[in-house]
Amino acid sequence: MELEPDKLLSKLSMVFQDVYLFNDTIANNIRVGKRDASMEEVKNAAKSVISIIILTLFLVCFDKLIKYFIKLMRYLLICSNNINN
Repeated sequence: MELEPDKLLSKLSMVFQDVYLFNDTIANNIRVGKRDASMEEVKNAAKSVISIIILTLFLVCFDKLIKYFIKLMRYLLICSNNINN
């Protein structure tokens, strides 16, 4: 099976060893993976990431005091609500 280079490259993504954000909007930082992403696609990507973060926090905080977990959840819910607006 032979793939055209553009089709193959559209399926690949780069994951950097050092995490950093560009001095730009959150939306444009998310668009690094797909420059022509619509705002709806950007919001859906952000929602997916927030879901993964919440699940990870739950697993990491499983044996921690619930008050710390609740603080983190409130913060993430505020962020999530801001994405919906």
